[in-house]
Amino acid sequence: LWIAKPAVWQEFALVHAVNFVVFAGAFASFDFFLRRVACSWFGRVAGYSAATWALLELVTTSGVSPDMAVAAFVFLAMGLVVGIASGRTRPRSFVWLGVVLGLGYYAKAPLFPLAFVFLALTLLSPENRRRTLPKTLLAGLIFALVAAPLVALLSWQKQRLTFGDSGRLNYAWY
Repeated sequence: LWIAKPAVWQEFALVHAVNFVVFAGAFASFDFFLRRVACSWFGRVAGYSAATWALLELVTTSGVSPDMAVAAFVFLAMGLVVGIASGRTRPRSFVWLGVVLGLGYYAKAPLFPLAFVFLALTLLSPENRRRTLPKTLLAGLIFALVAAPLVALLSWQKQRLTFGDSGRLNYAWY
């Protein structure tokens, strides 16, 4: 809204147009992931069907929330990790993984701890772990550099070290 500065009567349409673009990005991210896992025609049809259902019914496009962006970042991270674990990727995949995990944290705070799971999964690479570990540490460093401004801002605001309080709020609600 700040970028487009629409009239009040145009806000609803603009927000849902952006939501659709994020949905398309999530679907493209799923395609990125699926191309690294499914080889058969049936696997791809089943995967695309499941992704379409999940994104439209479970995440939904009717409401506006960061959940669709979270799905996009998780699919991208999964695609990168599967590629890394298969040994079919270049070192820059680790750089991209750090960037994707950091940006995913900006979408929603629970991706902060989940980033460490994704980073640990890169160590499943068939490469020698001594060769993979420095690349994983590089991905972790890039994640930390991307996430640091938000962690610093939230910590300064709360007057304590934090990456977000959504976990506490969700626990209290449920």
